[in-house]
Order: sequence, then structure tokens, then C-alpha cells
Amino acid sequence: RVIFPVETLAGQTVALLGRAVDETATDRSGAPIPKYLNSPHTAIYRKGEHLYGLGQDAAAAIAAGARPVLVEGPMDVLAVNRIAASPASPAQTHFGVASCGTALTAQQVQLLDTVTGGLAERGIVTAYDGDDAGRQASLRAYDLLTATQAWPTVLDLPAGQDPASLAAEHGSIGLNAALQASAGKPLADLVVDERIARHHLRWLEGRVAAGRDAARDGTCISGLRLPLRDASGHECARAHLSRAVPAQRLAHRRRAPGARHGGARQERRRHVGAALPGVRGRPRLLLSRASRGQAMNRYLR
Repeated sequence: RVIFPVETLAGQTVALLGRAVDETATDRSGAPIPKYLNSPHTAIYRKGEHLYGLGQDAAAAIAAGARPVLVEGPMDVLAVNRIAASPASPAQTHFGVASCGTALTAQQVQLLDTVTGGLAERGIVTAYDGDDAGRQASLRAYDLLTATQAWPTVLDLPAGQDPASLAAEHGSIGLNAALQASAGKPLADLVVDERIARHHLRWLEGRVAAGRDAARDGTCISGLRLPLRDASGHECARAHLSRAVPAQRLAHRRRAPGARHGGARQERRRHVGAALPGVRGRPRLLLSRASRGQAMNRYLR
């Protein structure tokens, strides 16, 4: 195995991480060996509370203003950190960290938030492997990261690749270019896509249900940076929310104002309509943090 030391920011080695050189190897009984082995829990180490890569080198990167990149393994951490040694990268803009052997935990996110001075201001990138397991890891990380008020972005890797293999194929320059491009790819897009994919969008009922699911926990509304476009767009209107608006107009035609509902209900409808001016025609509509987001949530319910 290749052995990697797990260090603290002060440079203290608290554990060891071993990666199998031959992933097809077996033990004496013929059973496959695990790809990674971690030190057992001790008085100074619990793997759910530490991040590989968050050592002395990371301290220097943090001081230089670099942005953390969440990856799966130590080889990916080394690939991200090697970018700083590239002549094409005059300053270190990213540094890698990996949970290694466990899913990302709230304690690890809190540690990263504390040592970086706040992920909300610094930003963070998820760069898990380009497979279904990596996609699910990114989805699980979303709630943990947004709990710190951060707006995470995602590195969109080709199927079957990870940061280390991308760097091996295209060099540190290629990986650096991909990381720089990730700044325009919110992780919220991936979350909304996954939630919308559960529904049939051919029918209005499915579109509205998709809108409710996408807005659950404020993903689409409270994030406030995810725009609405018309149904041909690529953002939150993937749920065809703009086409749900005519249903509201149809409800107005079916009953006279105040016929079955009080003035407060009618006033609420007018408020909702005001919160969604020209959704169908405008190419981009950003919802406001307070009244518009609340109105949209009420409408979707």
C-alpha cells in the first residue's frame, strides 16, 4: 500500500491512510482487499472529524485565498494541489481535501468552514468521481455545505474520471481550466435536476410536483441564485414551472373573484401574480430573497 499521513493544520500526524497499489489483489483467504485502510479511532483521531489534505500545506493555501475542493481520495488531493506548481498557474487558487473512507460529515464541513474563515465568502467546489457514486456524494454534500450559507459549485467530470485521471490525461493545466470553469456551475443545478428527474414532465401535474420537489428545503427559492427561464431554457424551468402559470389563470376564469374564497385569498393570488411577472416571456427571472421566494413557495404548495 501507498501510505499517506493525515495531518492537522499544525503539522501533527494523527493517522495514516493506506491505498492499495493493486486494486485486484486478495488476502490469504482469497477475499478482495479494501482499496483504502484507515488508522483505527484513537484519542486524537476520528475519521469523521478530520480531512485528508487539511495540513500545513493547506494552511499556506488558505492564507493565499485558495478555494477548497472536495474530492474522494488522496490521489485527487495531490492532483489538485499540484496545479500550484504549474508554470501556467502563478498563484494557488484551489487546494484539495478528502474525507477518505467515510461520507462527508457535518463535523468535517464545520472544520473546513472554521479554518477557511467561512465557506460562504471563500466558496467551495465538489469534485467527486464522474460516476453514480460520485454524483450521489455531491448530492449528499449539498445540504451540509449550504448549512454554512455557502454556495457550492461542482466540477463536471466526464463519466468514469476523477481529478487525478483528468490531470493524468490533460495535465495540471487541463485540471486547472476545469476548476476555473466550475465557478459557473452551481451544485444546486445538480440537486434540482435530480429532484426533477423523479417526475413526468409531460403533464401539468408532474411539472407542478417537480416544482414543489425542486423548491423543497428552499433549494430553488431560498438559494436565490438559481434563475427561472421559459420552458425552452436550461435552468429551474427544466421543471416547466413557467407553463404552470396558465393553471393559475384558468382557476381565475373558472370562478368569479370572491365567489368561494375571501378577500384575503384573492389578495394572495394577486400577490403571487405580481411575484411572477412575465415568466413565460422573460428569458431570465431572479427571485428575490424575501417576498418573491415566499410567494413562489405558497403558489407551489
